[in-house]
Amino acid sequence: MLAAGMLTRLLAGPMVGMLADRAGSLRFALAICTALAASSAAALLWAHSFALLLFITVIQAASLAPTTSLADALSVNAAKPRLAGKEFEYGWIRGSASLAFIIGTLTVGQLISGTDVTPIIWLNFSFLVVAAASTALLPPVVARSSPLTGGSLIGELGELLRISRFRMMILVTSSMAAMRCTTRSPSFGGVLPGSSLRP
Repeated sequence: MLAAGMLTRLLAGPMVGMLADRAGSLRFALAICTALAASSAAALLWAHSFALLLFITVIQAASLAPTTSLADALSVNAAKPRLAGKEFEYGWIRGSASLAFIIGTLTVGQLISGTDVTPIIWLNFSFLVVAAASTALLPPVVARSSPLTGGSLIGELGELLRISRFRMMILVTSSMAAMRCTTRSPSFGGVLPGSSLRP
Protein backbone atom coordinates (compact mmCIF):
# COMPACT_ATOMS: atom_id res chain seq x y z
CA MET A 1 0.00 0.00 0.00
CA LEU A 2 2.79 2.40 0.87
CA ALA A 3 4.66 1.43 -2.29
CA ALA A 4 1.55 2.04 -4.42
CA GLY A 5 1.17 5.52 -2.94
CA MET A 6 4.83 6.41 -3.54
CA LEU A 7 4.77 5.12 -7.12
CA THR A 8 1.57 7.05 -7.81
CA ARG A 9 3.12 10.28 -6.47
CA LEU A 10 6.22 9.73 -8.56
CA LEU A 11 4.13 9.56 -11.74
CA ALA A 12 1.28 11.96 -10.97
CA GLY A 13 3.36 14.90 -9.73
CA PRO A 14 5.33 15.62 -12.93
CA MET A 15 2.46 14.71 -15.28
CA VAL A 16 -0.15 16.96 -13.64
CA GLY A 17 2.42 19.75 -13.28
CA MET A 18 3.29 19.63 -16.98
CA LEU A 19 -0.37 19.56 -18.01
CA ALA A 20 -1.19 22.53 -15.79
CA ASP A 21 1.84 24.44 -17.05
CA ARG A 22 1.02 23.80 -20.71
CA ALA A 23 -2.61 24.80 -20.17
CA GLY A 24 -1.65 27.86 -18.11
CA SER A 25 -4.09 26.76 -15.41
CA LEU A 26 -1.95 26.40 -12.31
CA ARG A 27 -4.57 27.87 -9.99
CA PHE A 28 -7.38 25.71 -11.40
CA ALA A 29 -5.22 22.58 -11.24
CA LEU A 30 -4.34 23.29 -7.60
CA ALA A 31 -8.01 23.77 -6.74
CA ILE A 32 -9.01 20.50 -8.43
CA CYS A 33 -6.19 18.53 -6.81
CA THR A 34 -6.89 19.80 -3.30
CA ALA A 35 -10.64 19.29 -3.67
CA LEU A 36 -10.11 15.72 -4.88
CA ALA A 37 -7.66 15.09 -2.03
CA ALA A 38 -10.23 16.41 0.46
CA SER A 39 -12.88 14.08 -0.94
CA SER A 40 -10.58 11.07 -0.72
CA ALA A 41 -9.63 12.04 2.83
CA ALA A 42 -13.28 12.02 3.86
CA ALA A 43 -13.76 8.68 2.09
CA LEU A 44 -11.27 7.10 4.49
CA LEU A 45 -14.02 7.10 7.11
CA TRP A 46 -15.80 4.39 5.10
CA ALA A 47 -12.74 2.39 4.04
CA HIS A 48 -13.24 -0.90 5.88
CA SER A 49 -11.48 -3.25 3.46
CA PHE A 50 -7.98 -3.49 2.06
CA ALA A 51 -9.09 -3.04 -1.55
CA LEU A 52 -11.05 0.12 -0.78
CA LEU A 53 -8.28 1.50 1.40
CA LEU A 54 -5.73 0.86 -1.38
CA PHE A 55 -7.95 2.58 -3.95
CA ILE A 56 -8.45 5.66 -1.79
CA THR A 57 -4.73 5.76 -0.95
CA VAL A 58 -3.82 5.81 -4.64
CA ILE A 59 -6.38 8.51 -5.44
CA GLN A 60 -5.23 10.73 -2.60
CA ALA A 61 -1.56 10.19 -3.46
CA ALA A 62 -2.24 11.23 -7.06
CA SER A 63 -4.17 14.29 -5.87
CA LEU A 64 -1.60 15.47 -3.33
CA ALA A 65 1.52 14.84 -5.41
CA PRO A 66 1.27 17.96 -7.62
CA THR A 67 0.07 20.35 -4.92
CA THR A 68 3.50 21.32 -3.57
CA SER A 69 5.00 22.15 -6.96
CA LEU A 70 1.84 23.96 -8.09
CA ALA A 71 1.71 26.02 -4.90
CA ASP A 72 5.43 26.86 -5.23
CA ALA A 73 4.95 27.95 -8.85
CA LEU A 74 2.00 30.15 -7.90
CA SER A 75 3.97 31.68 -5.01
CA VAL A 76 6.89 32.57 -7.27
CA ASN A 77 4.51 33.92 -9.90
CA ALA A 78 2.72 36.10 -7.32
CA ALA A 79 6.01 37.40 -5.91
CA LYS A 80 7.61 38.47 -9.20
CA PRO A 81 5.50 41.59 -9.88
CA ARG A 82 6.03 42.79 -6.30
CA LEU A 83 9.79 42.37 -6.07
CA ALA A 84 10.79 45.24 -8.39
CA GLY A 85 14.28 43.86 -8.91
CA LYS A 86 14.79 42.74 -5.32
CA GLU A 87 16.09 39.28 -4.51
CA PHE A 88 13.34 36.72 -3.98
CA GLU A 89 13.75 34.80 -0.71
CA TYR A 90 12.20 31.48 -1.73
CA GLY A 91 13.46 29.84 1.45
CA TRP A 92 10.83 31.68 3.51
CA ILE A 93 8.07 29.93 1.56
CA ARG A 94 9.48 26.46 2.02
CA GLY A 95 10.47 27.17 5.62
CA SER A 96 6.97 28.35 6.48
CA ALA A 97 5.45 25.24 4.90
CA SER A 98 7.84 22.99 6.81
CA LEU A 99 7.02 24.78 10.07
CA ALA A 100 3.29 24.34 9.44
CA PHE A 101 3.88 20.64 8.78
CA ILE A 102 5.76 20.22 12.05
CA ILE A 103 3.15 22.09 14.07
CA GLY A 104 0.33 20.10 12.47
CA THR A 105 2.05 16.78 13.12
CA LEU A 106 2.70 17.62 16.77
CA THR A 107 -0.84 18.90 17.26
CA VAL A 108 -2.65 15.94 15.77
CA GLY A 109 -0.40 13.60 17.73
CA GLN A 110 -2.02 14.92 20.91
CA LEU A 111 -5.53 14.29 19.59
CA ILE A 112 -5.34 10.65 18.53
CA SER A 113 -5.27 7.43 20.52
CA GLY A 114 -4.03 3.95 19.83
CA THR A 115 -7.46 2.85 18.60
CA ASP A 116 -8.93 6.04 17.12
CA VAL A 117 -7.23 8.19 14.49
CA THR A 118 -10.35 9.89 13.14
CA PRO A 119 -9.01 13.33 14.21
CA ILE A 120 -6.33 12.92 11.54
CA ILE A 121 -8.96 12.29 8.89
CA TRP A 122 -11.10 15.27 9.92
CA LEU A 123 -8.16 17.65 10.20
CA ASN A 124 -6.81 16.49 6.86
CA PHE A 125 -10.22 16.96 5.26
CA SER A 126 -10.75 20.39 6.86
CA PHE A 127 -7.37 21.82 5.87
CA LEU A 128 -7.69 20.52 2.31
CA VAL A 129 -11.12 22.13 1.95
CA VAL A 130 -9.68 25.43 3.19
CA ALA A 131 -6.76 25.08 0.78
CA ALA A 132 -9.09 24.41 -2.15
CA ALA A 133 -11.24 27.43 -1.27
CA SER A 134 -8.14 29.61 -0.79
CA THR A 135 -7.10 29.16 -4.41
CA ALA A 136 -9.82 31.67 -5.32
CA LEU A 137 -7.80 34.33 -3.46
CA LEU A 138 -4.64 33.73 -5.48
CA PRO A 139 -3.70 36.30 -8.13
CA PRO A 140 -4.01 35.25 -11.78
CA VAL A 141 -0.95 33.72 -13.36
CA VAL A 142 1.14 36.09 -15.45
CA ALA A 143 0.88 35.02 -19.08
CA ARG A 144 3.97 33.61 -20.75
CA SER A 145 5.79 35.81 -23.20
CA SER A 146 6.34 32.71 -25.34
CA PRO A 147 3.76 30.01 -24.61
CA LEU A 148 4.75 26.36 -24.80
CA THR A 149 4.07 24.86 -28.20
CA GLY A 150 4.84 21.56 -29.81
CA GLY A 151 6.45 18.57 -28.24
CA SER A 152 4.70 15.85 -26.29
CA LEU A 153 4.58 15.37 -22.57
CA ILE A 154 6.54 12.15 -22.95
CA GLY A 155 9.20 13.98 -24.93
CA GLU A 156 9.47 16.71 -22.32
CA LEU A 157 9.70 14.10 -19.56
CA GLY A 158 12.45 12.37 -21.52
CA GLU A 159 14.39 15.63 -21.74
CA LEU A 160 14.03 16.06 -18.01
CA LEU A 161 15.29 12.55 -17.33
CA ARG A 162 18.36 13.21 -19.45
CA ILE A 163 19.53 15.75 -16.87
CA SER A 164 21.96 13.86 -14.63
CA ARG A 165 21.31 16.03 -11.56
CA PHE A 166 17.58 15.42 -11.86
CA ARG A 167 18.12 11.65 -12.05
CA MET A 168 20.32 11.83 -8.98
CA MET A 169 17.65 13.82 -7.12
CA ILE A 170 15.01 11.20 -8.01
CA LEU A 171 17.32 8.43 -6.82
CA VAL A 172 18.04 10.12 -3.49
CA THR A 173 14.39 11.02 -2.92
CA SER A 174 13.24 7.48 -3.72
CA SER A 175 15.85 6.03 -1.37
CA MET A 176 14.73 8.30 1.46
CA ALA A 177 11.10 7.38 0.87
CA ALA A 178 11.97 3.67 0.90
CA MET A 179 13.84 4.11 4.18
CA ARG A 180 10.84 5.83 5.75
CA CYS A 181 8.63 3.02 4.50
CA THR A 182 10.76 0.30 6.08
CA THR A 183 10.77 2.06 9.46
CA ARG A 184 6.99 2.17 9.67
CA SER A 185 4.99 -0.52 11.37
CA PRO A 186 3.76 -3.20 8.95
CA SER A 187 0.54 -3.46 10.90
CA PHE A 188 -2.55 -1.66 9.64
CA GLY A 189 -4.84 -2.99 12.34
CA GLY A 190 -7.00 -0.34 13.97
CA VAL A 191 -5.86 2.38 11.56
CA LEU A 192 -9.38 3.18 10.50
CA PRO A 193 -12.48 3.39 12.70
CA GLY A 194 -14.44 0.20 12.45
CA SER A 195 -11.86 -1.30 10.12
CA SER A 196 -11.87 -5.05 9.64
CA LEU A 197 -8.16 -5.05 8.78
CA ARG A 198 -5.93 -6.90 11.20
CA PRO A 199 -2.17 -7.46 11.45
